[in-house]
This record gives sequence, structure tokens and C-alpha cells, in this order.
Amino acid sequence: MICNGGNCIYINNMTSESRGSSKPCACKGIRSCLLCERDSPSTPRSVSVTSSWSADTHDVKDRKEATKQIYVYCHRCRRAHIAPWTATPSLKDVINHAELNCSPSDSDLPLQGIHLFENFISADEEKELCDRINCTAWVVSQSGRRKQDYGPKVNFKRKKVKLASFSGLPSYSEPFIQRMLQLPQLSDFTPVELCNLEYSRERGSAIDAHFDDFWLWGERLLTINMVSDTVYTMTNEGLPRTEILIHFPRFAFIVMMGEARYEWKHAIQRTHVAQRRMATTIRELTPEFLPGGKQEDVGREILDLALTYKGRAVGSAS
Repeated sequence: MICNGGNCIYINNMTSESRGSSKPCACKGIRSCLLCERDSPSTPRSVSVTSSWSADTHDVKDRKEATKQIYVYCHRCRRAHIAPWTATPSLKDVINHAELNCSPSDSDLPLQGIHLFENFISADEEKELCDRINCTAWVVSQSGRRKQDYGPKVNFKRKKVKLASFSGLPSYSEPFIQRMLQLPQLSDFTPVELCNLEYSRERGSAIDAHFDDFWLWGERLLTINMVSDTVYTMTNEGLPRTEILIHFPRFAFIVMMGEARYEWKHAIQRTHVAQRRMATTIRELTPEFLPGGKQEDVGREILDLALTYKGRAVGSAS
């Protein structure tokens, strides 16, 4: 570990799965990052890496099949405006379009359930939060990401929850969570799990289109974005070859709920990670684990642990 004041960085951040293996990352199956792609050129590429058309696509048929209808979401009018691109634009292009275009038209797509709050944290608060986060060892994850988990161990396929390694949410999260709870959308929100993620351009970090679990994790997903801007790519199986891009600024806070949570998958494409990015995501429980639910006893135990705010990252000795 190297420390400079409160800024501590762990050098040994390999997972137990990665240790003892020649593989430079934790990617599995179709997941990939620049580390494993360079190490093994035959590695299958993640959808978040290969889904967009590029100038290397010479075949006319391939270009036609890759053509998309792209919209850019405006958090001020809460509508997605049609964009001029038919292939995934750069991060800079999305930012410029989002800032300059907010003119409602008949071609807009409404997208319910996105609440974005710019400058939710200050630059000084970001530095303090990042310093505290970096003082805990990062664990290598898939698609070039690194993570820190503060939550129960969950087998989503078998619907099993184990609490032995869960000691609560981290102490540094409490003041920010209390600020979140002042928002009208979150007045009845109770946090139970926190995940820190780190994205890196050098590792080719990304995350494929996905829904967060519906069994354990409740309706609202909360995320603070730090260090750099990025873009959420939203896709809906009912609207093939359609993407809604949401500019997620540095220092901003987003609540994803309702339609955006349950009908639209979210992703972050590699091209939208321009430099290091850190994010803190916080989740709540579903009604099944709340009072009156079938597993309220399990839920109560999770909540009691979470709200001690004395947690250590799962798998970390720090």
C-alpha cells in the first residue's frame, strides 16, 4: 500500500481467482478488457466494445445492419431528443449535444424514471470521498473494472443470501446518503448495499447492457459519478437498434427508477470512458425483504448491519 495523506493506493489488487493464474484480469466468457485482448487476440469481445459501427466496417450490408437510431436524453425536459448520428458518438460529441439541444419535437422519446442532479458533490467532497475509497484495496472485476463491495454475498440464480462477510455500509458514505434522503424521490429510501466501481481507459473498462437484479434489489438505483464524465447507454428490447445516451457529468448524482429501471437496460461503452472514472452505487431492498414480506427477517438483519455504518469492503482486511 502507498499512502500520501489520505490518498492510499493498494498495489496488490488481484482477486484470489486471478492469483496463481497467468491471466491478467478477471474477465470470463464474452467479457473482455484491453488486458486480455492484448494478451490473447482471439479473446471474444464484449458487446459494449463491438456493438458500434466504425470506419473499419467496410461491408455495406454490415454497415446497414449496424446503423442505429440514437437519442440524447435531456434531464431538464426529461425527454430524449433525436441525434444526428447513426453510430456511437464520442463522449465529447454527446456532451456537446446534450448541452446545446433541448427543443421538444414530435420525434422525441419520453424516458420516465431518470432523475439527474448536477453538482451533487463539490470538488473538495469528491477528493475526500475518493481518498477514503482509495484507502481500501480494489478487487479486479470483469471488463476492465475494479470494485469494492459493501453488501451481503448473494447467489442470484439460487436466490440465496449470506451475511457472514457483511459488516455494514462504510462510514464515509453516511453524510452523502443523508443528503440523498432529503430529495423527494428518496424520502422513504433505506440503503442496504454499496458498490464502488473504478473504470480505466488504459484497461478498456466498460459494462455491457444489463438490468440490475430484480429479486433482492429494489426499484431505485442511486449513483454518484466522480473523477470524469461518462455516458449511460440505454437500450430497450422493444425498440431494436435504438439507443438513448445519457450524459452523466462528474460530481453528479443520478436516481434510476420506474421505466428506466425495469424496461431499459443500461451500459457504459468503452468509448465513453475517456480517463479514470469512479462511481458509488447504492441499492435498497425489494418488498419481499421488507416488513410484511416473505423474507422480512432476512431483510431486517441486512438493514441492521447496513445502518451501523461500520462496514469493511467484502474480502478486504483494511
